[in-house]
Amino acid sequence: MLAGSLRFYEDNFWGRTPFPDRYRLLTDQGRFNRFFLELNLAEGDEFKVAVITEEGFWDNGATAGFSALKRGKSCFSAGETLGFDANLRVKSTGFYRLTLQVDASDPTCFSLSARRLGEPAEEAFSPDKSEGNQGAFYLVGSCGNGRWAEDASEENRGYRLHYEKGKYILNVCFKESETVPWAKGLVACKVAFGKNGRVAPNGWFGDREGKNLLLRPGNYRISLDLQTGLVRAEPTENEEEK
Repeated sequence: MLAGSLRFYEDNFWGRTPFPDRYRLLTDQGRFNRFFLELNLAEGDEFKVAVITEEGFWDNGATAGFSALKRGKSCFSAGETLGFDANLRVKSTGFYRLTLQVDASDPTCFSLSARRLGEPAEEAFSPDKSEGNQGAFYLVGSCGNGRWAEDASEENRGYRLHYEKGKYILNVCFKESETVPWAKGLVACKVAFGKNGRVAPNGWFGDREGKNLLLRPGNYRISLDLQTGLVRAEPTENEEEK
């Protein structure tokens, strides 16, 4: 399946998606050892094609990264390296066809090719909007309205993260009123992927242990790296105090 940090498909988050069928490659014209997928990709997106179990474990011996790309190298550059191979990083936004060719006698031997078919297709391979599956990443917790999962909604746009160079970013100012006693007088928060006050399965992101971030009141740049699932908070200077 396709796994990455994808601007058009925010619910993928490196294969930990609640909708895996959307990202599985299809058999190409009945050939048992050739598979394809057509989808929108945005400049700066990073991804791999991988075998991922239902529990979310990757088979590193069956993962196609930049070194597996044999045709279409003009479309991608080498992105960050996690594991034994670099990610594919998209050079230009568009609608792409990815093809995976697997050796019939040795499934651990494979090659990847890519072709840009044109401008992004509005509906191609997009989540089913009628089912309300399109969501976004929100900073939730004792901050904002303090309603945790219920704050994963359009009404909370001030705490919605935006896509920037393969990560999701939010500049935020925490106030004293957003601290809570049970967090030792600090602000407690996580990033959640959801919509209409509901968070997707596996849609919670925190520190290295998956726990809440505990922060003092102040200005921060919150960043979510979907490849690792790690949320970071970097203190920033208050513009008004410069």
